[in-house]
Order: sequence, then structure tokens, then C-alpha cells
Amino acid sequence: MTPFDKISRYSFFSFPMSDFYGLATDYGIDPSFALATWIWETGYGSSDLWINHNNPAGITCGMEYCSYNTQEQG
Repeated sequence: MTPFDKISRYSFFSFPMSDFYGLATDYGIDPSFALATWIWETGYGSSDLWINHNNPAGITCGMEYCSYNTQEQG
């Protein structure tokens, strides 16, 4: 069992782990690092930026935080 298998059973992660893994590798990011960053930055999916703006890591657009239409876009 991988860390991705363990975390995918929790409801705070609403899209499939295979998609998360695929996105990370598509962008050349180690999936474990991406997952750890997501956990740290969103407080396991409880942050306002994640819940209301689909922003997984405090990503900024100029002087403000970016807002995305979907979690996959974020």
C-alpha cells in the first residue's frame, strides 16, 4: 500500500489519487512531494483557500491568491 492508497480513502480529497499522481508526474514533480505539500498547505483539505477557491498551495496571482474553477485546475 502506498501513501496515495492510504490518503485516497479520506473524504477531503475529492478527486482520484491516480489523477493527482498523473498531474504531478506530468509537471515533473515528485508525487510524494506534491502530496506532502498539499497536506501541509491545505491542512488536510481544511483551508479556506482549498475549500472555497480550489487553491492547493497558497498560489498567488499578483498580489492576491489565485482562485480556480475546479480542484483539478488548482
